[in-house]
Amino acid sequence: MVHADGVVTEKEREFIHQYISKIDFTPEQKAILLQELSDGGMKMDDILAKITSSGDRALVVHFARVLCFRDGEFHPNEKQLLDKIHSNAVSQSDIAAATTKSAGIEAELKDDFENDRYQGMFERFFKKFF
Repeated sequence: MVHADGVVTEKEREFIHQYISKIDFTPEQKAILLQELSDGGMKMDDILAKITSSGDRALVVHFARVLCFRDGEFHPNEKQLLDKIHSNAVSQSDIAAATTKSAGIEAELKDDFENDRYQGMFERFFKKFF
């Protein structure tokens, strides 16, 4: 997502490093993830194909939305990618259940973020895919 507009800003890097540093990854997992983020090697289609639960899809939509606005600009390429991520989540989900679950996840993430608890949602999510 951070590569969608062709520019990875310092704010975007800080945001990602902040979350990654708080999650209990092994040094190897952190290195792989940071390398993928720095060189743009992660392909969204590959990531989306690995996500099977509606909760995880909702988390991807939320995280992508946060990243889109992190640099203060909502680039057309970011919008296109966010729409793709959202469409993927919606096409594979019961809308009512996904909406309810997404709201719950966002509330948990907000609480985790405000209380400096990163060992929960993001750790479980990232460890599934990296």
